[in-house]
Amino acid sequence: YAGSFNAFVLPALATNLTWDISKLAVNGAITVVSNAPLLFSSVVPLADGNFRLTFSGTAGQDYELRASTNLSLMPVTLWDLLATGTFGNVPVLFDDLTATNHPQRFYLIRIP
Repeated sequence: YAGSFNAFVLPALATNLTWDISKLAVNGAITVVSNAPLLFSSVVPLADGNFRLTFSGTAGQDYELRASTNLSLMPVTLWDLLATGTFGNVPVLFDDLTATNHPQRFYLIRIP
């Protein structure tokens, strides 16, 4: 089939879901993605002065955990990459065993 569409109407989705049409012009893909918030549920100091982070997101969604001593460092891809993974049905636990090497440290979770 060859041709193009002038417009298309996508149906409404459930709460925390949205349409991603970013690849429509590239390969014709339209996907449903979650826009549920990424959440740090706790940051707990460990006995050795390092920190344990607990965070969560939508199951099946990939994530990056990053850190920086400079909160205004942009883009965030310049922040240190501490971990990558895919969210499951339980929160992620991560021990930052290098936290004591920094006088202060900021953390973020992002979807790559």
